[in-house]
Amino acid sequence: MLFRGLFVLILFCSVTFAFAKPESACERQVLLTEGFLSQSPIINTDQGWVILTEGEDLHAHTIFKFTLETGELTALTPAEVSAFEPLYLDSEQEIIVYFQTDQLKAVDLHGNGTVRQLTDEAEGVNTQTLPVVGSDHVIYLSHDRLMLKSVRLDGTASPVTLYQGETITAGMQTVDETVQAIAISPDGQSVLFSADQFDAKSETLLYRVPIEGGDPVQISMESITEFLITDQAVIYRTEESGALIRHALDTDQATILTPPDQRVGWFRWVNDRLFYAKIQSQVVNEQLIISEGLFMPSEGQLSEIVAVDDVLYSPKIVMIGQQIYFAKTANARPYDYALYRHDLQNGTIEALIDQGLWMFEAAGDSLLAMTQVRDGIGDLYLIDGNTTTHLNAEHPGRVALPRSSGLDRLFFNASLIAYNFVDENETRIGVVYRLATESSEVFEAARWIGLDGTSLIYNDLEARSVVWLLCD
Repeated sequence: MLFRGLFVLILFCSVTFAFAKPESACERQVLLTEGFLSQSPIINTDQGWVILTEGEDLHAHTIFKFTLETGELTALTPAEVSAFEPLYLDSEQEIIVYFQTDQLKAVDLHGNGTVRQLTDEAEGVNTQTLPVVGSDHVIYLSHDRLMLKSVRLDGTASPVTLYQGETITAGMQTVDETVQAIAISPDGQSVLFSADQFDAKSETLLYRVPIEGGDPVQISMESITEFLITDQAVIYRTEESGALIRHALDTDQATILTPPDQRVGWFRWVNDRLFYAKIQSQVVNEQLIISEGLFMPSEGQLSEIVAVDDVLYSPKIVMIGQQIYFAKTANARPYDYALYRHDLQNGTIEALIDQGLWMFEAAGDSLLAMTQVRDGIGDLYLIDGNTTTHLNAEHPGRVALPRSSGLDRLFFNASLIAYNFVDENETRIGVVYRLATESSEVFEAARWIGLDGTSLIYNDLEARSVVWLLCD
């Protein structure tokens, strides 16, 4: 995320203001009363139900299913069971996977009360590294991160150990060969993971192992910093040379993607395209200056989007059609970012917000951008072509920035944008903005917790209830 700074919206775009009365009110239905609050519901409006939990902290939850058509509320986990938030929902197999303390469990979606133990009770699951869920398997780490394990979602087989790291003692020092990152291959047949190794030297190596179990095969020939999965390949960055390497999963052939004189700082896979930044370091007046250029390899050619002698970039790329949105430091000030747009067809680059950028994401065919005015407060903009809409124009500088604590949430898709602001009485207000009608509706004491299509779920902080909205 991008932090700090004041915003100035420069005059490259025309600016309109929107906080009009809604053309029609959202349909409202209370899901949970009795003083309940919830977090992170799973919404499936196509099948007509919501999975949600009692409680707003990370512990002591009961998982419920609410059927929207009938209003029926069904407890899926026993009342005495202390469960974490639902981790994963498999609609086809109709099961929900969730944490209970340091174990992974599954419960039937139809609420027959049968809870299945997926993991070994004697072995704790690392809850800090979220398990990776495939079509048939859950991949997770042991509590100490030394073991990588696989278990079937249907619980018909015991967990299988895919990798076992060791604890190495060298003199007075003890180190663990822990697993660092995990991913499932696109075909669902294997697991890619990086793990620390302490043989002749300290390295982090990339491996591949069958998802049902087998011998891990080393992919990288040297230490890596990170990796990502594309359609049929894994791309990783080497630690020593900073090169990008693509390893084809079907042929096991490796290809170096970057010129030998380029050291990659970060890389992203966006809309089936690879973007990366080259780093150059130099010492000026006893200060380390790091500059980056943004590049895009395409059909064997290397396209430079931004000059390599420009200032530091944020490792974030959004691509909408032929438009690439990215951020860089504003006026060479660390942690103060500006938003730019690059047109792939004509090669032009224009500045959209010249400082104070906090985040930016795609919302349908538009771009949603937020700036930070001061700690915890910001402004929200919707950029569509050459038009920028200031969404909170009637309440400037009072949008509550989303935080990891869950106190303030921002949700958006191609239909709706839901955000919070704080009024002059320090009351938290929820706003729903419809992209199709360019209209807004206000809900007092609403804290947004979920969005699916045109359906929203929020906590009513005054009534301490959970409410569903249908905003067609």
